[in-house]
Amino acid sequence: MMNCFTNTFCIQETRALFPLEWPKMMFRLRFTHPLVPILIALLAVTGTVLVGTALFLSPREKTASELLPLQETVAFFHNLTLADAERLTPRFPILGEISLPREGGTDVGILRHANGLYGWVVFLEGDVVRTISSRFPLDTASRVIRGSSGALALLARPEVPSLSELPDYRTLARLAPEDGSWVFLTKNVSFSGITEEDRLLMQHLRDRSSLLVQWGTASAAISFIYPIAGIAKLSAAPPALTPSPAFSVALTYPRDTLEAIALLPSPSASLLLEGTLQRQWEHLMGTEASAAYDLLPLLGREASVSVLRSRTGSSLRLLLQTHTQDPDAARHIDLLHRSVKQALSTQRITRQELPEGFAITTIEDDPGIIEQTRTQSGAWAVRATFRSDTGEGLWTATNGRRLLVTNDAAWAGQVTGKTPPLPGTLPPGPGTTVMGGVLERTAARSFLKNTLNLTLPSTLLATFAPPGDRFLWSVSHTGQVATVTVEMEN
Repeated sequence: MMNCFTNTFCIQETRALFPLEWPKMMFRLRFTHPLVPILIALLAVTGTVLVGTALFLSPREKTASELLPLQETVAFFHNLTLADAERLTPRFPILGEISLPREGGTDVGILRHANGLYGWVVFLEGDVVRTISSRFPLDTASRVIRGSSGALALLARPEVPSLSELPDYRTLARLAPEDGSWVFLTKNVSFSGITEEDRLLMQHLRDRSSLLVQWGTASAAISFIYPIAGIAKLSAAPPALTPSPAFSVALTYPRDTLEAIALLPSPSASLLLEGTLQRQWEHLMGTEASAAYDLLPLLGREASVSVLRSRTGSSLRLLLQTHTQDPDAARHIDLLHRSVKQALSTQRITRQELPEGFAITTIEDDPGIIEQTRTQSGAWAVRATFRSDTGEGLWTATNGRRLLVTNDAAWAGQVTGKTPPLPGTLPPGPGTTVMGGVLERTAARSFLKNTLNLTLPSTLLATFAPPGDRFLWSVSHTGQVATVTVEMEN
C-alpha cells in the first residue's frame, strides 16, 4: 500500500478592525409587541435562505473520473466488487494487487506510468472510511483514496486534463448506470491471454473508439463509438427452430454488414477466410452457382440465418430467410437448384450381408435418386432438389417477397407449415436494435474450427459475460454508439 499523506489545513480567524459594541438601545422592545412575531418569522426565513444559499454554493466533491489523469489512465472500473476483481484478474493481473472491501463495489483506476509500469488507485467509500485514520489531501469525509507507489501523485494535477474530459468517455459514460458495474477502457489498454482474433478485433476498434463494458448477474454489454449511416430497426428475431440452432443472426442491410465484417481481419486472414467459405459453398451448393452473384442479390433489407452442425460434424444445417427485392429472384433460385443437382452424387451404394461375416458392397450410378418437386404449403410455393435416400439437397420457398433457402427439409417444413415457429427474443440494448440472435458457445467453437478453420476468440465480452453456454445476443445503435449485448437464455 501507499505512504499516506497528512493534510494540514490552516484556518486564519478573521477579526474585525474595530471591536464591535452593541449601541445602547434607543427604545425597549417588549416581546408582547405585535411586530415581534413578524420580525422572528422574517429572521427565520432570511436565515434559511442564507444557509441554503451557502450549501448550494459550497464546492462539489470531484468524482473519480474528474480526478484520474486522462493521459495515464488506461482503465476505470466503476462499482467493482471483490468477486468481480478475482474473476477479471487473468485479464487484468494488476487487480490481484489491490485489496478491496469484502462487500459492496469500489471505483478503481488503472494507470500506466511513463516508464511503462502500471499503478492503481482505489476510491473507498462507506463504512471503511471510518477505519482509516491517515489522510490523503484529496480525501473527504465520505471518501478516502489509496493507491500504489507513485500513482497518487498523478491525481488532480491542475495543469493536466482529467479522464472526464475525454470525448469518448463523455459519450460512452452516458450509457453506464450509476448503480451498475462497468469499466471504461481507453485505446491504450492492453490485456493478458488474448487470441489473435482478439488482437485483430481490438486493432479495428481502437482506430475508432475506447470501450465501455457493463456486466451483471445474467448479462453483459460492450459499447464503442461506431457511426452507422442509415440504420433501420430490426423487425423480428430469428425463428425458434427445432432442433435449436447453435448460432443464429437476424440483421438489417445484410449485404452492407457482410462487407463490413469482411474488412475486420487482416488481408492474409481475409484471403484464408474467403477460400474456406468458397470450399464450404461448393460442398453444399456446387460450382454452377455463385454466392456473390446468385445468393447475395436475393438478400433484402433484412435477413436471418440459422446454423446447426451435427454432433459428428458430418453435416451442416443452414436456413436463410429474407424479404427479397431482386427482380431476377426466380432466375437466381433456378440457378441455385441446378447447381445443387449437379453437385449431388447419383451413386447409390448398397451393402448385402453374406453368411460367415462376409458382405458385398455395390456402387451403381442411379440418376433417378435425385428428386425435384414443386409443392404448395399454404401461401408458400415450395421447391426441392434432394437425394431420396439421404435427404441431402436444397429447399426454397417463396411467399410474396418472403424467401426461404435451406438445406434441411425439417426446418423448411417448420417455417412453411400451418404453425410456423415464433420469432425468438433478443436482449434489449440502448437505441435501435439492428442485429441479434442466439449463440451456443461450445457448438459455435466447434463450427468455426471444423468448418471455417477459425478459433472462437475468448473475447473481452465473453470475459465479462456470466457463466453459461447458450446466450441471446443483440447489436443496438444510438447516436454514434454501437452496443453488443449478451444475455443468458432462460
